[in-house]
Amino acid sequence: MGNGNTQLDRRSFLKRTSAAAGAASIAATAGCLGGENGGDSDIDYDDEEDAGEPFPEYTFYNNPQDYNPQRHDLINLIAEQWQEVGFDVEVEVLEWATLLSRVSDEYEFDFAAWSQYQSPDPAENVADRWSPEHAEEPGRGNYNQYQNDRVGELIDEQLAAEEMEGRVDAFHEIQDILAEDAPFSPVCYETQLIPYRTDELDGWVEHPAGPDRIHQYANVEPMDQNEDGYLRGFWTEALENLNSWSHEGLSKHLHIQDAIQLRVAQVDADLELDPEHGLAQDIERPDETTIRFEIRDDVEWSDGEPLTPDDVAFTYNTIAEQEPSTYTTVSNYVEGASVDGDWVEVDLSQEIGRAALLLIGYEVYVAAEHVWEGTDPVQDELVEEPVCSGPMEVDYWDVGQGIELETRDDHPIDLAVDGLFWEIIPESSTIWSYTEDGTINYHPFAQPGLELQDGEEEIDDFEVFEAPGDGWTHLNINTTSEGLDEVAVRQALVHALPKEAASEQLFYGYMPVAHSYVAPAFGPLHREHEDLPFTGEGTIAAAASHLQENGYVVTEDGVYYSE
Repeated sequence: MGNGNTQLDRRSFLKRTSAAAGAASIAATAGCLGGENGGDSDIDYDDEEDAGEPFPEYTFYNNPQDYNPQRHDLINLIAEQWQEVGFDVEVEVLEWATLLSRVSDEYEFDFAAWSQYQSPDPAENVADRWSPEHAEEPGRGNYNQYQNDRVGELIDEQLAAEEMEGRVDAFHEIQDILAEDAPFSPVCYETQLIPYRTDELDGWVEHPAGPDRIHQYANVEPMDQNEDGYLRGFWTEALENLNSWSHEGLSKHLHIQDAIQLRVAQVDADLELDPEHGLAQDIERPDETTIRFEIRDDVEWSDGEPLTPDDVAFTYNTIAEQEPSTYTTVSNYVEGASVDGDWVEVDLSQEIGRAALLLIGYEVYVAAEHVWEGTDPVQDELVEEPVCSGPMEVDYWDVGQGIELETRDDHPIDLAVDGLFWEIIPESSTIWSYTEDGTINYHPFAQPGLELQDGEEEIDDFEVFEAPGDGWTHLNINTTSEGLDEVAVRQALVHALPKEAASEQLFYGYMPVAHSYVAPAFGPLHREHEDLPFTGEGTIAAAASHLQENGYVVTEDGVYYSE
């Protein structure tokens, strides 16, 4: 394990890099984009005398350029495409946390775009995102406010299926409906990318849960040049809270939680129960509305208290009673839990088949009853010193500088690395200079772009571990905004999406063009492009023509309803 001197050295580094990292933005990676998108020369404009009321002005929220330059450029490019069609679209840049809250918590937006993952299985994501009842309660996941009762029925069908075969038809129909109705559109599939120094780390593995989760921490090993035995990475902005009840969809928070907290049930690469790296040692299904987990008896909380089945039952009962936002979907199906010796029995509100292990076991981090008992609501607590159940615990955390986790000597899950730290470094040039000199030895949650391509080619002892991705960068449309509540308008917007330009010129080939809701990484659940009823042609002219075919008026001055 790390000693006192190395900790002091790292903390000195944290302060040094924080001071060096200014507010300068990262240069845009994309230059002149065009390609298949073309201009407006092919549009056959309507006569202005046929025009009725104009379409309203729309706002497309964008993240700051230095937060995610590729996505920042993509949003600007999409907005330009739509303006070429004739829509009045303004781009507004918001700090990331504000943007995320405006869209996912308040449902107040017209357009937004970001990356999202479905790991390790799309069961939870599809239920969270598209359940009709979630459209009516802001903060519960369906921020597009998309209402389709048939999709709701299919979500329940795939949850109740006992075998994969029983889920395939339901998932295919869900993808067909979403493609046809276009409340959102995937732009590019994500690829799991872990850039790392080969002289310091080795042992990365493919896993459907994605990069920077416990299966990586349990497999990656420090090499001879790694003097402190640490994973040394970075993030671009502050991590505000370490509350496991309220990660609010922030990926960096999930990565940290996976190191310091145990899920009730962990899964292996085949999505079967993984007793070696998880809390549950066995699983039973007495019937379709009950699931039982046998809890291991060799884990202690980081404050020395034993982790018991009572903690697990407390976690589920709190989810059922308080419905914290992190567990929006889980709380729909969990009615309560009880302890039976080493087992915890969870009662479900409806039939859940094969997906129960993933949705009810994998999605839930166990919480310490002796810490959280009496706290209501649990999701509103600011947690600065978390009591940890995982193989790492927090050794140092400064919201404005970074976080350091130290591997626990006495934990039954054995890790080869001695710990992990991330420094907040918003400036790309600093990140790459520290990568080159070995101060940083890996990039958590890497963003595909020119810097990654150049780094792979130019930095010695540096490679990018790649694995099939489980999500997409996607466009979100608020289906309740005026005009956007009509399917033909949303389809026209999808027609104009510059997917190929994004893949080739913004993401440098690391992310392939996407069309289906379920990524190819999920095998038979994925719907092939050519099988979908509508995917868009990727041209401005196709968008204008589609509007005209459906009774709207497109003039050189804009898009109008017909008289």
